[in-house]
Amino acid sequence: MPWNTYPSLGFHGSIYGLRKSVRMEKLFCTTCSSLPRKKLLWVVFFLASLCSFQPLSSAIILESSRPEVTLLVTDRALERSNTPTTSLKIPLCTLAISAKHQGEGRLLISHTSLSNGVEIVPYELFCDTLGKDLPDSLSYVCRSDMYLTIPLTKICAQLNKSLGKERDSYSSYVSFNLVLEK
Repeated sequence: MPWNTYPSLGFHGSIYGLRKSVRMEKLFCTTCSSLPRKKLLWVVFFLASLCSFQPLSSAIILESSRPEVTLLVTDRALERSNTPTTSLKIPLCTLAISAKHQGEGRLLISHTSLSNGVEIVPYELFCDTLGKDLPDSLSYVCRSDMYLTIPLTKICAQLNKSLGKERDSYSSYVSFNLVLEK
């Protein structure tokens, strides 16, 4: 009987062929069993990378930007003290609006008359930048991606009559109310 036949097993072939087929079967089976593990590792790695990168998740969420509005009011006390007492224009303040929001904005301006407790003197607000009386309301339109700066410099009180030397005893309230609309 040749050395490469096995009648008891019902198999006739070479030992080399048997080893090769067993080796191929083992290779195929290990590849099949490790394939789901590799896929599972890639899925776990992908999910872990998505969870660990915060900028990626925040870049996907769309949020509306918050309005950013600054109203800068500066007292003109030094100029007021250097203004002659006979002047009909008294420097009050400088005003600037810096806004970054989507839509329209309105600045409502109101003031009380000058008063010293005895006498009441009405006046109008005058804007040197506009060269005319300041309206009760200033409107502007702003885009959300860039700042809009509106300087309203040198707001003065335009008087009907001179206050004289008692000018420092008079007081008034000027109020600014900013309204944002879409």
